[in-house]
Amino acid sequence: NSISSFYFSPNRITGEVVINEQDTLVLNQNYHPSWQTNKGLIEDYNGLLSVRLEGKGSYSVKLNYVPKTFYIGLIISIVGFAYLLYHFFKPKNKQRFL
Repeated sequence: NSISSFYFSPNRITGEVVINEQDTLVLNQNYHPSWQTNKGLIEDYNGLLSVRLEGKGSYSVKLNYVPKTFYIGLIISIVGFAYLLYHFFKPKNKQRFL
């Protein structure tokens, strides 16, 4: 079993993996449930991030870290921006004095 073309950044890990049998890829990265992968199953391996890969073959494994708080912040920002745009572009009421 081997890994090549390894790329690491704070929120993304990618690599080309060749496995001959079911195996677990263990990465020296702290485990957190917000990690997502396109192949296999992410597990906690003694506090480290691991991906259980099943079946023979060559895989392009991609892991992304996107915490749920990111989506909450994104929704709050979009709602706030929409509110700002509404108040900036809303028609102005003309008051008539008799």
